Amino acid sequence: MDDMNCRACLYWLQAYIDSEELDEEIAAKLHEHLDGCPKCRERLAALEVLRKGVRERLPYHPAPSDMHRQVLAEIATEERRALARKAESRSNWTRLSFAAVVLALLAILYVAASSSGDDLADEFISRHQYALLEDHLIDLPSSDPATLVAWFAGKLDFSPPVRDFDRDGYRLVGGRLDYIEHRPVAALVYRHEDHIINVFAMPATKADRGVRSSTRHGFNLISWRAHQLAFKAVSDLNRRDLEGLRQLIE
Repeated sequence: MDDMNCRACLYWLQAYIDSEELDEEIAAKLHEHLDGCPKCRERLAALEVLRKGVRERLPYHPAPSDMHRQVLAEIATEERRALARKAESRSNWTRLSFAAVVLALLAILYVAASSSGDDLADEFISRHQYALLEDHLIDLPSSDPATLVAWFAGKLDFSPPVRDFDRDGYRLVGGRLDYIEHRPVAALVYRHEDHIINVFAMPATKADRGVRSSTRHGFNLISWRAHQLAFKAVSDLNRRDLEGLRQLIE
């Protein structure tokens, strides 16, 4: 450290008077400064007189014999309280974290369920439009239900119900294999007057329940569940006539 001056000496004198251990370098500098500074020696002498007077004149009250035990007991109690607060805080964070995980899982399940339902309406409508525009409406042209059932049997792990409703104005013209969210689905193609109808069939999920309808981009879509399968009928046909085909299939 730098050479000891009067200000630094005054700072260290109290520790020196109280018999506190000083760093060897500081102690050496302090003694060196006191040897050459009468003013600081006077301060040291005054502090020693004050310390002696305090010891002689103030009454001495010994600590109770059990104070040591009481202090240790209080310390132990406070440590237990601190541990309890820490555990409670950790428990609260655990509960909050668990709640957050549960909410996240519920959100994921909700999104997954929604994806199986009408939130996929745009995708079914897009597949309908793609089939019309790309001239890929039919893989197997046929009005014979048995022929189409046999054709689908080698390509799907479920059997879509295939029927022709020509007498009711809905003529079966064929079928194709399509893909929705990377899974194969059956697409049955019907014609009603000048309108093409795609009826998609796939295994049902818990989200597929009830009859739902929507209109998007000028196309009507009706969703329903029957025979453990989910159906989506898409067409630019008016909703009433599209509902007529749904009732026939169901």
